[in-house]
Amino acid sequence: MEFFLLIILRRLRGHKMGNEEDIKKLKDARDKVAEVYKSQATDDAKDNGNLTHLNNSILTLNETIIKIEKLG
Repeated sequence: MEFFLLIILRRLRGHKMGNEEDIKKLKDARDKVAEVYKSQATDDAKDNGNLTHLNNSILTLNETIIKIEKLG
């Protein structure tokens, strides 16, 4: 999952952010990662690192969205 997040962030690097469409794409990506997290995070699930990585990805996307909105 971090691989896909890195791809998204690399594509956005150098791209002028702040337009609503870009922010919406980031929010959609965050929501999709959250869906996967929720589907895997059951009471009997063992965290082999995937849940931690998914959670970190969600937090990173959230922080990025907030920073872009402040700069916009």
